[in-house]
Amino acid sequence: MNDTLKTIIEKMRAALESDPDGLIIGKFRSGKEIDSSIFKDATKEYADFLAISNGARCGSIDLFPFEIMSESQSFLDLLENLEDAQEQWIYIGQVLYDPIIINKINGFVYHFYEGLPLEKRECYGTFEEFLINYVFGKRYSEIIPDANNDEWYQLLKRLQII
Repeated sequence: MNDTLKTIIEKMRAALESDPDGLIIGKFRSGKEIDSSIFKDATKEYADFLAISNGARCGSIDLFPFEIMSESQSFLDLLENLEDAQEQWIYIGQVLYDPIIINKINGFVYHFYEGLPLEKRECYGTFEEFLINYVFGKRYSEIIPDANNDEWYQLLKRLQII
């Protein structure tokens, strides 16, 4: 994981821990070293994130801890028109309860939306691009309705991350 992201995560973690409303806004868990053989090279960025924060709640974006991610992979069977879904995808979290899935082949993060079957999706780039642009960046407001009133988004502004 690049140093900029590590710095942002630590800054956000410290701000949330010192804020009396921090638990409402978001939470970064302690990191967890994961056996790298579980992940393919394309998902190394995600494994690096888990080593820093084993899951996180970032406003309306939830990134699962490894244990929940591991138990939730049967959800991938709901993907429409995708053969061998569990061989190609990892279900890693949610945006407003819609699934966030990472492709094991190219490492790109996809947001599936509009209910079942899961066929409508948008690509947010690599996992690090997703973190920089959507979780910690201005593009959070593109995927979260009324983001200007969202406490996570306000914290990003207050800390001058965006």
